[in-house]
Amino acid sequence: MKTFCSKDCPDFCDFYIEEENGKPVFKSAEEKNGRNGFVCSKLKDFYEREITHGAESDPESLSKAAELIKSLNGSEFLFMRGSGSLGYAMGWWDVLFSGIKDAVFIEGSPCDITGETAHEFDFGVCDNPPAENLKNADSIIIFGRNAKVVSQHFFSYLLRLKKAGKRILYIDPIRTETAPSATDFIQINPACDGLLCEAYLTEDSGRRRELIAQTGLTEAEYNLFAGYIKKGRTAFITGFGLQRYKNGMAMVRWINRLAVKTGNESLLYYARGSKTELASVPKQPVRRVNISLLPDIIEQFPLMIIVGANPAVTFPETDKWHKALEKVKLISIDTNITETSKHADVFIRAGGMFAQNDVMGSYFFNDRPSVRGKFAALPSDSELAAELAGLLGVRLDITDPETVERKAPPSRKYTEKPLESAYPHESEGYRLITGSHTSYLNSQVPPSMGENDAFVFISPETAEKEQLTDGSNVEVFSPSGSFTGVINVSANIAGNVIFAYKNRKMTKGYINCATPVILTDSGNGVAYYDTFVNMVRK
Repeated sequence: MKTFCSKDCPDFCDFYIEEENGKPVFKSAEEKNGRNGFVCSKLKDFYEREITHGAESDPESLSKAAELIKSLNGSEFLFMRGSGSLGYAMGWWDVLFSGIKDAVFIEGSPCDITGETAHEFDFGVCDNPPAENLKNADSIIIFGRNAKVVSQHFFSYLLRLKKAGKRILYIDPIRTETAPSATDFIQINPACDGLLCEAYLTEDSGRRRELIAQTGLTEAEYNLFAGYIKKGRTAFITGFGLQRYKNGMAMVRWINRLAVKTGNESLLYYARGSKTELASVPKQPVRRVNISLLPDIIEQFPLMIIVGANPAVTFPETDKWHKALEKVKLISIDTNITETSKHADVFIRAGGMFAQNDVMGSYFFNDRPSVRGKFAALPSDSELAAELAGLLGVRLDITDPETVERKAPPSRKYTEKPLESAYPHESEGYRLITGSHTSYLNSQVPPSMGENDAFVFISPETAEKEQLTDGSNVEVFSPSGSFTGVINVSANIAGNVIFAYKNRKMTKGYINCATPVILTDSGNGVAYYDTFVNMVRK
């Protein structure tokens, strides 16, 4: 059967899956909109994790969950749904709990919401032009999107464009896996991409020199960047990492402004809603609490319900999350037993994307929505939501994916609004930056890989200053907490930056044990990369 992957990699990949001798066989789909037809390295790992090594099911779990919710007798409870799986059907959980007046939702997201807010503020919508427009560009500037790891089909497309003669400039504070494939690479100071764009746009030469100095670029590197920009012929691709700083919204808006002012709006890419062209699920108005209040606010509620999320690993202040989840009743709905669901009083096993008939579009490519059928004989999220609704006496009319109403795609219209300089937040210590690993699967590592490495990557300059060498054990700490890892001295790191792959289990603790809760300038996102830490040899 033909189906698609609905995970939060923005590529939205079609593929074929069949069962042979009791095992799944994956086959690539046809090439579409520039994407090569191949099965990415993550897909089989998703199946392995969610199906082969998925959690055991408790046939009484839905009844137990319903009784627990009923026992609250009108007391408010917290509801959180993750964004790791982007299918339309996940929204039925929102519809269910919006129909219960005592449910309190979370305002904000740790994912891409700051960048979305920036695009909605500037253009009225967060949408991408067709990927085919890239064929019309002479050059492509990528701000912080490690495409080789996070967007394998898009990365393949970039390589084809480069082979066809497109020049690609990659800008990032870390020399990531994507850097060697670019025509040119510039290692910018963290959170300074907005200042670089402002430097290009300003007509004040003194101001330009001041801004360039802040970015850490040499005059030659700035001239290289400026030389890439041509009216109507330069594509700008913004990565999600940029909006994980306190000035993230402003940085994204400066890239937007640069693209518009240089006549390249039709070549500006960030993301688009995977359900933009679908009628919204019929969710009722709800009360919300801001994401910045987590996890402290959890103990004020008798119950928390978490669907498809692992905040005990992926959210800041990991240690506080564990303590809070121990004190509150927890209903966890997931494919696997995670660090979060280990605390659950009731665990409901969901079958994941391979068990869910669904509909959605691409999170990056300008595709029309596709429909998929159910492959794995496990309860899907929509089936579980419908059954729980029945037990709670809540009406929930699930719409078949085939019949979900389609609507016209939105169009961007830029409105110039006030925009302050996007100066980075600075503090004492080392800036901790995290990034995705190829094996990263929505806060999990596929079981076949065993335990992941626990590397803390530092620059040669930092290694000399701290008298650390490869293999040194260090404790990385901040006022929020600490974790222990193994030093890897790398020329890919520069300045006062420490890098680690995100959400990894370290020698002791998790990365986000040391991450404080800091809001981005959009007021609804998390500034993970403005975490400043110190190190001590263990």
